[in-house]
Amino acid sequence: MVVVAGPQKPFLETELNAISSYLDGGGRALLMLPPRNGGEFQPLLAKWGVKLGKNVVVDQLVRLFQGPALGLTPLVNTYGPHEITRSLKERTIFPMTRSVQADAAGKQGLQVTELAKTSAQSWGETDLDALFQHSEAQFNAAVDTKGPVPVAVASSADLKQMGGGKEGTTRLVVFGSIQFAGNRQFDGTYYNRDLVLNATDWLVGQSELISIRPRAVRSSRVQFTADQLTVVFYLSVLVIPEILLIAGIAVWWRRE
Repeated sequence: MVVVAGPQKPFLETELNAISSYLDGGGRALLMLPPRNGGEFQPLLAKWGVKLGKNVVVDQLVRLFQGPALGLTPLVNTYGPHEITRSLKERTIFPMTRSVQADAAGKQGLQVTELAKTSAQSWGETDLDALFQHSEAQFNAAVDTKGPVPVAVASSADLKQMGGGKEGTTRLVVFGSIQFAGNRQFDGTYYNRDLVLNATDWLVGQSELISIRPRAVRSSRVQFTADQLTVVFYLSVLVIPEILLIAGIAVWWRRE
């Protein structure tokens, strides 16, 4: 299996041709291509039904006392039907990710699945200069990708059906982030480790190893959504103190 993990410099044409020839012969590849890097892979990936977005996925966060804020670490809890994600129901996190979409319409022999999607409130921001230089982003329906945004794709190709004249199957998994596979995310609260290892097992033909692995024992943590935090705030700051105050006044009044 070939792994391309967060290239820092553009690949040379000879290197791209070597990877292309390997895939044409039934190879397996795992690509992690974050925003602003790896764009030279797009022509190669297009053959296998994968489209890289020239964007960064933004998921707007609502914080207590602060209002809306831009979030570049979108959470994912929506998964496509595939062997890699068949048992995955827990959340994963994709820091600094681009969109990765299935684009296999009209192509024979390809089975392409969008493995993971961000929330409906997210979008693929194409104005990268405004985002990184001014920390500003606003959804533009004309050029941005509306959420849910796919950030990972798995492609399986029957070479004979594709007209290559060869027997065999090519498998490809593409992620739009590299940070999601870092040590911090592997050992953290989210289930990124299972997603990456399941993708690797599927690529090398060891689907029987795909599973949700036991979690290490660690201190308990609770992850609240923005709506849950709002409910906790109102209950703890407004509702419960008001009830106690009214109860205290009622007791005092009865004693009087």
